[in-house]
Amino acid sequence: MKNINKSFKDVAKEFNVSVTTIQKLFDEHININRLHFTDVLCVDKIYSKHCGFNKYCFITYSPQLDKILDVLPSRNKEDLCGYFAKIPLDERKKVKYFSMDLYNIYIDRWLIYVFLML
Repeated sequence: MKNINKSFKDVAKEFNVSVTTIQKLFDEHININRLHFTDVLCVDKIYSKHCGFNKYCFITYSPQLDKILDVLPSRNKEDLCGYFAKIPLDERKKVKYFSMDLYNIYIDRWLIYVFLML
């Protein structure tokens, strides 16, 4: 997987194993750290058949950096609360603008409070 032009499918074919096996090995051995929040934080879901048991992944995005900051394999309330609770409060407080769609979990005022603790 050092060659960024190779897909999981390419590597699986090369080693005569399933794509799922390559994905599991990748997830077990590669830890991609999230990027830090910027003044503007956008959150949304994206459909992906590669999010494990969930149909949707949850993404955090910075329009200032034009980069995805992190991808979570779930958008359920408990997972999101746990994720944002692990991010230092001082980092969350740096967020001045927060953008999200109207998915009922996201618009729950308590959850927005947990996201940013403001």
